Amino acid sequence: MVTNQHLWLMLVDNSIAIVPSQEPLISSLDAVAVFQNCKIIARKPEEMQTQAITIAAQGRMQPFGTGAIVIQNCTITAEPALVAINPPRNKAFLGRPGKMYSRTIVMQSQIDGFIEPEGWIPFAGTFGLETLYFVEYQNRGPGANTDKRVTWKNYIKTLHKMLLLNLPQELYLKVAIILMDGLRKLVSHMNQG
Repeated sequence: MVTNQHLWLMLVDNSIAIVPSQEPLISSLDAVAVFQNCKIIARKPEEMQTQAITIAAQGRMQPFGTGAIVIQNCTITAEPALVAINPPRNKAFLGRPGKMYSRTIVMQSQIDGFIEPEGWIPFAGTFGLETLYFVEYQNRGPGANTDKRVTWKNYIKTLHKMLLLNLPQELYLKVAIILMDGLRKLVSHMNQG
């Protein structure tokens, strides 16, 4: 599990992350965690574990917080041992609300077919379903079909709706910076200093 309690967490270019079965892969408090060009692999749970597999659980606790998980141009896949379980005993989802104002964006990524058609799962009853912000945009692959996704109030699957929502300016700025071509040079320079 990757946990981020700081302002930024960036994984860029072919980082491999294994999803523990009992925890979401990415658990971010009110912080920005960006995964770009990464391979995210769900692993086979232990025999007695039957709970759902979730990729992300973001933990924004205040409506004005700027935290988010952004998964961009990644591959979300399962290890062969997980796919081989027949019938499947652990359903897999892109994410769930980690806190009341959870915010997760999955964009321009390859999503393999092991993800359930509804895509997202509640955490506990209706907790956070009215206040979360989940977006899917321009994803591809057999798990990317949004026709049967959840119908929660703030689950968004089209860009024009995403742009119309009033996200904090700081988050737009942070995501824009991550997507800029010069990011790799900036990260490399920061690591050297």
